[in-house]
Amino acid sequence: MRPAAPRATRRKPAARGSALPQRHDLALGFLAMLPLFALYEFGWRASGGATRNLAEVVLCLPLAPLGDALHVARPLALVALAALAAWRVFHAELGLGPRLFRIALEGLACALLLGPLLIGVLALCGGLDALRDVALPQAPAAPGLAQVALLAGGGSYEELLFRLGLQSLLYFLFVRALRFWMPDGPLLRGVSEVATVALAALAFAAAHLAVFTQVLGPGGEPWHAGVFHWRVLAGILLALVFRWRGPGVAAWAHAWFNAALAIGVGPEVFL
Repeated sequence: MRPAAPRATRRKPAARGSALPQRHDLALGFLAMLPLFALYEFGWRASGGATRNLAEVVLCLPLAPLGDALHVARPLALVALAALAAWRVFHAELGLGPRLFRIALEGLACALLLGPLLIGVLALCGGLDALRDVALPQAPAAPGLAQVALLAGGGSYEELLFRLGLQSLLYFLFVRALRFWMPDGPLLRGVSEVATVALAALAFAAAHLAVFTQVLGPGGEPWHAGVFHWRVLAGILLALVFRWRGPGVAAWAHAWFNAALAIGVGPEVFL
């Protein structure tokens, strides 16, 4: 009897209708976010702990009963998750360093495109007048290193909450709800994608408003139509990056973009 030929090891394809991106898997993306988490920790501690990112606050709610120990438990939880991600990646990937570096570079390329794309879309929609002469209230006129680190690192938590968490959950729910009215197929998944991207982007923009952030603590911005529309469009573009290139690239694009806003490269630069 001829011995069976060994089967080639192949990565298991994503499940049909999966809400997770296929280009970079979650474990690899999470490992790519580790420098951003470290930046956030540095920024938070260097600024005296007065400000926390809303997404980080929400994601850490299970640790809230720990009180002041939460800020010790948070980095420990990240280290534990990083160890699990590393175990997963080391069993499936080779050349980890270059892959992680490429994710950061892809994020930079996407961030460089975000500003012009946002301005272009707003111009087509006639929304530039509402944004003119308005600086996004992200940071002081001369932010310190801690403030820039806090804003850049906070983008990783926002990607985990709004894209990986909320967007994926909404997609899961929409797909199952729409199956009662239409057959499973490209149309159903396309409708689900559009609806979840739009709703997640609206939630992302709304989460920056004081009327919502005051529930969980100080911070947030007053309502301004131009800034809100800017954030909704930014959320949509980041959602597309998330679906196209994965959570790691989306987090790095968000981080680079936030850092640029923090040092003064706001919409007024393009207007």
